[in-house]
Amino acid sequence: MPQSSLNRLSVLLPMMVCADASWPTDCCAICCAGQPESLVAQELQRVGAGKALPPMDMTRFSLTPPPAERASDLGAWKTANANARAQLEHQSVRLTNLELLFKFGANASKAQLNHINASAAQSERQVREVWSHPVHIHVRVRERE
Repeated sequence: MPQSSLNRLSVLLPMMVCADASWPTDCCAICCAGQPESLVAQELQRVGAGKALPPMDMTRFSLTPPPAERASDLGAWKTANANARAQLEHQSVRLTNLELLFKFGANASKAQLNHINASAAQSERQVREVWSHPVHIHVRVRERE
């Protein structure tokens, strides 16, 4: 990653965390206003405390048959079958997305990073141009008044 991108990230990261004793004081207004902390702040606090990741909830991936009292109910089995088919389709879509990411993800990320860097460079050029001609801007502002 280019150094200019790292500099921009180092400016943005302190604004993403809540201001308490262990984090920088220039945090975002949402955290300081007593609103719920961002997920990034929560994750940074968890890592800072040395806590392990919570276990993943696997209940949504389980295929449960109908309860024993509805074992002979055709509708319950149709519902369970529909649930199994929906989960299978969901997994198929996820696999397709991962295959697409594997095939095109690196190039898309590079293109996005190039676009971001080009936009940043253009903004920096515009700022330098504006700051190099403060007298002309002052005259234009005076003319508008």
